Amino acid sequence: MAETLVPHPVDTIPQTTQDFAGIGRILYDTVIQLHATRVLETGTDVGDSARLLSLALVQTGGRLWTVDTVPPKGEWFTNWTHKNIEWVQADSKTLSLQGELDLLFLDSDHTQTHVTAELNQLGTKVRKGGRIALHDTLHGEYGQGILQATHVWATMMGYAWTEYPIGRGLAIIAVE
Repeated sequence: MAETLVPHPVDTIPQTTQDFAGIGRILYDTVIQLHATRVLETGTDVGDSARLLSLALVQTGGRLWTVDTVPPKGEWFTNWTHKNIEWVQADSKTLSLQGELDLLFLDSDHTQTHVTAELNQLGTKVRKGGRIALHDTLHGEYGQGILQATHVWATMMGYAWTEYPIGRGLAIIAVE
């Protein structure tokens, strides 16, 4: 008897950008593997990654905080079925957090200076065994700056990191 393939849950999420197919699977699976319950995303924008992370967090009973200086674009936020997302209007470089995170997903201002500031401010809030994911490492204009910030910060902290060269790129730092 042939096995029926079930679509990956990522395939059920309406996406605004074309970039999230492979990256979305990695992020979704990271939440599940970590049994993450506390996830912070910087850079809400159109909500592609917020919806994806929310769906994964339904499986773990977790919550997502998504941070941006401007409200989410479109109506997805008010119409999203799962109410495990909280939008926070703030500057991610100066955001103050209570408690530890399981996963930090950086996808806001992509300049090397900004990414470094986010890592310094928020990266230290990720628990041992957690992960920091950085999007757009292959972005034509900003990718090298994101990778440079990742390399310098991870090396300074003594953490390993992996780059996934799919879509617009993704790097994941293992906080160990």
